[in-house]
Amino acid sequence: MKVLITGANGQLGQSFRSRTNLATSLGIELTFADRLQLDITSPESIEHYLKDNPVDYIVNTAAYTAVDKAEEESVLANLINCDGPANLAHYCSQYNCGLLHVSTDYVFDGNQEDPYSEEDHVSPLGVYGTSKRHGEIAVLDQFSNAIILRTSWVFSEYGNNFLKTMLRLAEDRDQISVVCDQWGAPTYAPHIAEAILNLIQSKSNPGIYHFSGSEKTHWQAFALEIFNFAKQLNTDFNAPTVLPISSDQYPTTVTRPLNSHLNIQKILQLIPQTSCDWRQGIREALTSLEKNS
Repeated sequence: MKVLITGANGQLGQSFRSRTNLATSLGIELTFADRLQLDITSPESIEHYLKDNPVDYIVNTAAYTAVDKAEEESVLANLINCDGPANLAHYCSQYNCGLLHVSTDYVFDGNQEDPYSEEDHVSPLGVYGTSKRHGEIAVLDQFSNAIILRTSWVFSEYGNNFLKTMLRLAEDRDQISVVCDQWGAPTYAPHIAEAILNLIQSKSNPGIYHFSGSEKTHWQAFALEIFNFAKQLNTDFNAPTVLPISSDQYPTTVTRPLNSHLNIQKILQLIPQTSCDWRQGIREALTSLEKNS
């Protein structure tokens, strides 16, 4: 099976490259396209690219992810997060090609105490979350056989993310403040790639699935784990003091969900072998960064 990964230069796209051996073992040949090669916002670009490079399945990792900036760039956010996935879904429907579209925990408002299941009510708080929800709807409207995979708090050794921000701040600060009242589950991007590859190989039913790290935490505790593992790998690492603060003390343009913990039992019943230990993900990311520094 030939599988195309869109958004090849993004955090998740690069994570798929790191799992090429797994893909091969599952009988999957991965091919990659960045925005210059395939612009998902352009139906003509999609048609032209796939006419020359036919595939059996598309995994859409391309996304607009600047949560606060999306408030000023709503047109662009919706173009990439809604219109683009809809274009891919239309192509897949026409050409009998599989499709998995990656979405986010930000489709929820965070007011629920329990982990969010796939059936729970969605109510995004800002333009970013709304654009992603509209993308979900557009994909399923255009192609009922598509899979939507929601995930959360994505980090890795690739791209820009919370783990790399913490390491950067640690270089010149003895003390940092991190919010402690927003709860969720960090998710290691290569683990997402593994889950998607296993979903495709198992020919899972279409619809919405949740996948994230396996244990609930908050941002301050996540930061502390990053620094603890960094110290274990490098005894010369100077971990800053991490002070807990409330969301009110760290105002942002868009209110973040206070709870975006995802219930992942549905996907684990299908692919129980999939890795979802975010602490192990921290170790792998830090080891990779140390190796390549």
